[in-house]
Amino acid sequence: MLAIELSGGEISLTASPEGWVFKGKVTFEDAVFAKQTIDAEGNSGTRAELSDSKGTMASVREIFNNHDHDETDSTTLPPNQPM
Repeated sequence: MLAIELSGGEISLTASPEGWVFKGKVTFEDAVFAKQTIDAEGNSGTRAELSDSKGTMASVREIFNNHDHDETDSTTLPPNQPM
């Protein structure tokens, strides 16, 4: 096992057969690729566009906010709660 701890214990890095543990903020200055699922116990956010194989969140929001429903002799009003 490898363990690096800076004074005060607020930032550390531990490597073991089970994996790596970072304590403190981690910044990547290039793309990150994961071959497996990324799980988060806290919130996830982005300052850029979020997308999956079907489209972007902005396009989903646009479709939702502008959708309507065909009915017998009328069209429903737009959603009351925009996404």
